[in-house]
Amino acid sequence: MNKLSRKQELLVRKLKTIWKDKEFILGIICTLQDDDEVQMIMDFIDENESCTPSDITTQALLIANYRNKRASEEVVKDDFYSDIINLANKIK
Repeated sequence: MNKLSRKQELLVRKLKTIWKDKEFILGIICTLQDDDEVQMIMDFIDENESCTPSDITTQALLIANYRNKRASEEVVKDDFYSDIINLANKIK
């Protein structure tokens, strides 16, 4: 990641108003994969005016966990279907 997207820059500004800690801000930015996830965190902050750095970190980790869980389920599904296709090809 060489350059922040516009949404990431906006999030950095929001995060600085909550806690001016480089590690906190960098941790949140690095946890989020794309601008959709950045938007989710910005919405979370906007909807929870009194959220803490811990709340934001937890939310970012939940987003990343959900993303990773979906990705691993897709891999399992792909492996399952490829096994079925291989089995079907052997039957022919």
